Amino acid sequence: MSNGALTGDYTTNGRNDRAPKPEYGSRAIWSWAFYDFANSPFTTLVITFVYATYFTQVIAPDPITGTALWSRAITVTALITAICSPLLGALADRGGYRKAFVLAFSLVCILATAALYQVLPGQVAAALVLVVIANLGYEFATVFYNAFLPDISPPGRIGRISGYGWALGYAGGLLALLLALVALVQPEIPWFGFSTEAGENIRASNLLTAAWFALFTLPFLLWVPEDRSATSDRGRIVGDAVRQLRETFTEIRRYRQIVRLLVARFFYNNGLVTVIAFGGIYAAESFGFTLQE
Repeated sequence: MSNGALTGDYTTNGRNDRAPKPEYGSRAIWSWAFYDFANSPFTTLVITFVYATYFTQVIAPDPITGTALWSRAITVTALITAICSPLLGALADRGGYRKAFVLAFSLVCILATAALYQVLPGQVAAALVLVVIANLGYEFATVFYNAFLPDISPPGRIGRISGYGWALGYAGGLLALLLALVALVQPEIPWFGFSTEAGENIRASNLLTAAWFALFTLPFLLWVPEDRSATSDRGRIVGDAVRQLRETFTEIRRYRQIVRLLVARFFYNNGLVTVIAFGGIYAAESFGFTLQE
């Protein structure tokens, strides 16, 4: 057996080898990186600063209960993501459908985020369900989005191009946060006709996040080509992915350094997710920061 279970260099009878690999020029590379600009406001506004704090202070019965419930929602998301990501990664390796998966899961996140606008104070269960759905859509889309990186990067530039996406992500998150502050959170009379009653202006930040995500995903949709050179037949893609995943777990003992890296990253990343998810809540509860602050 070859090392393909881990490298993606595998063969399958249902694979389509006739389609040529696409050429990824500068426009495709920047369009790929711009997707980070599109989706980062979700973590910034919903998961970290605005909606997380609003949930614990307004939607939940009290801040202590709200913090506990928010932590459970984030934990559920992390567990489901950890369980599903290996299979999703194997699906991404099959090629041909990665872009469709990115867009489908992005749409799930966008719609669930927009629906948070309708959740009123006291509707705890609805808020938590929508947050989990939106967060899963975000995480699952990211799996397939990241799978493009080895293909779009010229030799020796994968780190730099990954950095472009990382930088654009921070820029998108900060700009969206600034816009939400100036237009919705801070003014006595919010923009676009929103009211401050029942926290409508705060809930409207979810509409801003959803619209931002949808709008700035368009470059990815239009200008990042799909690689169909390694596509399984549509009816076999799941079976082929499961087979590849089984082979990966069979051979994984041969790659102890990779196993250590993945385990270390699991704990590191979950610690980072905790900091991100509770940054705004901690500032509000421990230091008395208001939503505006």
